[in-house]
Amino acid sequence: MNDFVKKTAAKNGLILGTLLTFLNAYIYFYNNSLISNIGIGFFFLLLFIACGIFSVLKVKSLSNGKINFRTTFSAYFITILTAHALIALGLIIITNLLISPEIAEAIKKMIIDFNINTLKLNNASQKDIANAIQLSKNYNPFAITEILSGSLKYLLRDSIIGLVVAAFFRNTK
Repeated sequence: MNDFVKKTAAKNGLILGTLLTFLNAYIYFYNNSLISNIGIGFFFLLLFIACGIFSVLKVKSLSNGKINFRTTFSAYFITILTAHALIALGLIIITNLLISPEIAEAIKKMIIDFNINTLKLNNASQKDIANAIQLSKNYNPFAITEILSGSLKYLLRDSIIGLVVAAFFRNTK
């Protein structure tokens, strides 16, 4: 893999990660109700996909239009990996050092309520809902392990999307 692939993808990942970290800060400090907004989640996902594709296209143009699957996926993956790492670091700082305990508790309640309502909307059994309520008593969405676990899950999802993008945008074997 060429250095320009790493540099281009890392730069785009830093830009994306910084943007989404600032958006997260806005949500946590100024508009907590957006935490459980599905539209915001889709917006974040679309930004990841768009920036990953932008990195692929930028690398493709720098390599005179010739790009193989590995290079295509690498450009996409480095972008999203860098962004996810920066966002996770930002969330750890925001949630563990900057927000007040009262706001943290209100946000935790919003997340739990959202999860319970989602279960109800999906016709989950009362047993499953009761189990989720019981599990939520010990749930701390601001624990470093929870933040990193969530970030890894989203990275996996975005990597699968990256495989599809790489298959679509490659042009050499």
